[in-house]
Amino acid sequence: MSGRIITTGASGLIGTVAPRIESHELVKPENEKLWSLYIQAMQRMYDSKENEMDSHFQISGIHGLPYVQWDGAGGEQPVGAPAGYCQHSTVIFPTWHRPYCALYEQILHRHAVQVAATYTSDQEAWKKVAEDFRIPFWDWALHPLPPKQFYDHKQYSQLTITLPDGSKKPVNNPLLAYKFQSGHGPAPPN
Repeated sequence: MSGRIITTGASGLIGTVAPRIESHELVKPENEKLWSLYIQAMQRMYDSKENEMDSHFQISGIHGLPYVQWDGAGGEQPVGAPAGYCQHSTVIFPTWHRPYCALYEQILHRHAVQVAATYTSDQEAWKKVAEDFRIPFWDWALHPLPPKQFYDHKQYSQLTITLPDGSKKPVNNPLLAYKFQSGHGPAPPN
């Protein structure tokens, strides 16, 4: 995708608002379709070319690494470099962070919808789950730690998900690290 991106959120310009799911609920077997779409959508976003405005590389750069200018905004260095454009610890944080998260979710949602369209079995159910896809939240008051699938490199380096052909197979866990394609940023953990 090239050119300007209009941030609409996951529902687009029209549509309904779907509820978010808590991250500990997301990893439960009864949410297998949502979990499988989430993992595949993340991987697709990671695999997007770094120079594409809707890539993980570019959108994450709004928040911090890789500290590159996004969509022609700002001067040579983002505001507060090397902190990126992120406004943590400032009074404008809420009004800055919400559109950032909405953009990230919008692109991830689009990938989930595209993945769901490739399923050959029970495709309508997969499409419904994809339409309702939203980024999960972590209720840190209820669960002091996020689910281990989000951070445990030893136990969850791979995740078993349902693929478009209906088979269940292990895939590399994209929640653990992003591999910079161009050499920008730090190396992922071992």
